[in-house]
Amino acid sequence: MRQCPAHADSAPSLHVTVADDGRVLVHCFAGCTVEEVLAALHCSWKHLHDRPWLTPQIHHATWGRSAWPTFPALDARAGAHPAARGMRLVSVHRYGDGRWLLERWRSPGGAKDLRWTTRRGRTYLPGMFGVPTSALPLYREREVRMAVGAGEPVIVVESESSVDAICRAGTYATTWAGGAASPNLDRLVAVLRGADVVLVPDHDEPGLACARRVWAALRPVTRSLVGVTPEPGQDARDLLAARGVAGLLGGAR
Repeated sequence: MRQCPAHADSAPSLHVTVADDGRVLVHCFAGCTVEEVLAALHCSWKHLHDRPWLTPQIHHATWGRSAWPTFPALDARAGAHPAARGMRLVSVHRYGDGRWLLERWRSPGGAKDLRWTTRRGRTYLPGMFGVPTSALPLYREREVRMAVGAGEPVIVVESESSVDAICRAGTYATTWAGGAASPNLDRLVAVLRGADVVLVPDHDEPGLACARRVWAALRPVTRSLVGVTPEPGQDARDLLAARGVAGLLGGAR
């Protein structure tokens, strides 16, 4: 139960759940209509009806097999397809409501590979077609904008996998495309202005250096900013497993 953004009292009265078909169900026990709740969050009905996320296996069966053999020149430009090198698709992360997909592949020996694909019509083609990762929205940005509008804290981490784990545990999180080397500071500032933010870096040298840049950018614009650092060599998922969501949020609530 959350505080409803559509009326002024401070008692939690808004219940939000996700139906089996992916629809978001909203009910205010104080009597606010769904339209009033959406208006307070600057959202519309379409935000409650999103296509379900694909598992890596379904994504590969649906898109990968049709896109790769049909467009060999594009795959050659983007590099040999990971599946042709014996790698296994382990996760798919959607940016921009699915316009871009970041695929994570792993070989039996543990080697990793990242592959971007772009939606063109009814299929996905390899590559970004000239779009830099700095031009992409934040990961799960639409959810994060709703969280900021509702006064919910947001956890900023370094990887999409950590974001997904935290969201499955019941709170909001985000990251950017590009990793520790290139945090999208302008986008972070624009989306998280006025928010309660928890910053959880990967505890290695690149992760801590990145966190210092993100902290400096967010400190002047957020309502509150808390840093929580995992043990050396660990990341947000390790911290989530050790402390749970309450431990991650710390003083953000």
